[in-house]
Amino acid sequence: MKRQIAHGLLRVLSFCLIQIVAMAAWAQESEPAQRSAEVHTQNAPGLAVSRAEANIPFDFWIGPEEMAAGDYTFQVVVPSVAIIRSADGKLEEQIFMVDVGPPVARSESKLVFVMRDDKPMLFELWSIYGKRRLSAESAAVATKKNRTRVVDLSYH
Repeated sequence: MKRQIAHGLLRVLSFCLIQIVAMAAWAQESEPAQRSAEVHTQNAPGLAVSRAEANIPFDFWIGPEEMAAGDYTFQVVVPSVAIIRSADGKLEEQIFMVDVGPPVARSESKLVFVMRDDKPMLFELWSIYGKRRLSAESAAVATKKNRTRVVDLSYH
């Protein structure tokens, strides 16, 4: 009987320890993201606008997903994640990005597409939050033999 109680108590303590470790990891992971957002906000005044819009006049690709030409909104959720949504709400993709440069002025904000296999692939997002490259494309480099297309972003 004592052995069963000890075994049950050991299970409960193990479960509690796992929960504490998981909570600590979650807290540690979310803290840098919050600090990073604060840094970007402090470095680029006037970041109250979190959405940008673009009219993309051609079909394009985000990884394996094809997106139709049209009007899109971009919302930066955290510095490394943005959501792209079609104006009609039928298409939506979450994009994961890595930092490749400092913030740009609103007038210099743009999307950079690289042609791969005759498909325009979303490669970089330049915005008031910084220059970001899609994570899936982070090892790739836009070279002279890879044609690029650029679409301007606007803020409203």
